Amino acid sequence: MASLPVRFRPALTLLLGLLPLGSFGACGASGPGPARYGARVVFREGTPIRFRDFTLTFVGERHVAFPEYPRGFDYHDFRIASGKESFVVSWSSGTGEIGPASFSVAGRPFLLELVVSERRGQLKEDELVVTRDASSRE
Repeated sequence: MASLPVRFRPALTLLLGLLPLGSFGACGASGPGPARYGARVVFREGTPIRFRDFTLTFVGERHVAFPEYPRGFDYHDFRIASGKESFVVSWSSGTGEIGPASFSVAGRPFLLELVVSERRGQLKEDELVVTRDASSRE
């Protein structure tokens, strides 16, 4: 087999070096797998996040004031969908105690954490963590 001229070798090396990147992109084109429970996940309004047991979609924030507490509360609302089951879970820091919102899908308990995660620590404004609720008996 004839050897390539010297001037083509750097271009060929570069091309061969980029091939793995192209094939990686092609493999990912079918879409990522489900988000992992217990991991930090970035969320955006209207963008569904697929978990193994359900799909979670951030539908927005709202402020609700009460006569007893005129300062009110800020809520983050998330639509949970699994098969024919669909409902909204609302997370709020309430009067300041930051804790998870609990919900169940097909009888399985889950926790939704914003701001602070028990396992992951401080979360960014656009991050959440969903975990299976191990403290609940199934």
